[in-house]
Amino acid sequence: MVDVATALARAGHHQDAAEVAASAERIARSIADATERADALGGIAVALAEAGDHEQAADVARTIDDDPYSQGMALAGIATALARAGRQQEAAEVADSAERIAHSITDPDQQSRTLVGVATALAQTGDANSAWRVAAATCAAGQWTTAVRPVLLLAPSAFTTLARMLEEQ
Repeated sequence: MVDVATALARAGHHQDAAEVAASAERIARSIADATERADALGGIAVALAEAGDHEQAADVARTIDDDPYSQGMALAGIATALARAGRQQEAAEVADSAERIAHSITDPDQQSRTLVGVATALAQTGDANSAWRVAAATCAAGQWTTAVRPVLLLAPSAFTTLARMLEEQ
């Protein structure tokens, strides 16, 4: 259902997307396994954000209190949707919350994936300095391969330059 809501939102059918996401949320809340429930709610929050219901998306994300990875990823996705909607200040605030949560994640892979989501959102807000800072923190933690997406958003030519440097060696 989340995929349907996301597809509807991307096709511009925001009201239909919000209705499907609301139905999916009701179902997700009945999932017994906490990790699966958190993952489902995270996807629903992002789908709601993409449908333009940013407030409801944030409300859903805030209810994910037992899985910082799912909550951080949801908030990063919401921040990206807000940035795409031209709501840069709100996007930056949500990204900041996602970054704080990311630093509480103990699994290095999950933490780096969340930080990459934050860096991507920050890049879309136009805050290149903050996006670079978060991407650099991911690289410094030894997870440099996960930082590829925000680096591409910030400086597509960086990879061309890197490729040329490697060819010269």
